[in-house]
Amino acid sequence: MKPKSALLLALAMFSFLSGAAGQYYYPDQVFSPADIVFTIVGTLLIYYWFRIDAAEHLYRRSTLLNVGVVTLCVVALPYYLLRSRGGKRGAAAIGLFALCVLASTALDYAGQAATDGLRAVAASAPRG
Repeated sequence: MKPKSALLLALAMFSFLSGAAGQYYYPDQVFSPADIVFTIVGTLLIYYWFRIDAAEHLYRRSTLLNVGVVTLCVVALPYYLLRSRGGKRGAAAIGLFALCVLASTALDYAGQAATDGLRAVAASAPRG
């Protein structure tokens, strides 16, 4: 598996685990302390993906763009994708980026639902 694909897979797993851990330890709260840990890990994974991708496209990263990817990746990554790939390919890459953001959100909710489902099964199991 290529490093970029492995990073995207790890990000997907962390999205699911973020929802599951948040719902398990802090049920029915919008934000939990677990979200802080998963946000930091997710940011590091995204930044590492960005570094690998920039090297593959021979794109010279500026300090400002590096900081932007870490602090505000929803704005900085589309900018980078357009600059590194041009108009058509950049727009297609931004579309894939938007799908990844939606998939990450869906996996977070799936983790929450899985935790709720396991709780319901555990609560309905006979005790004896």
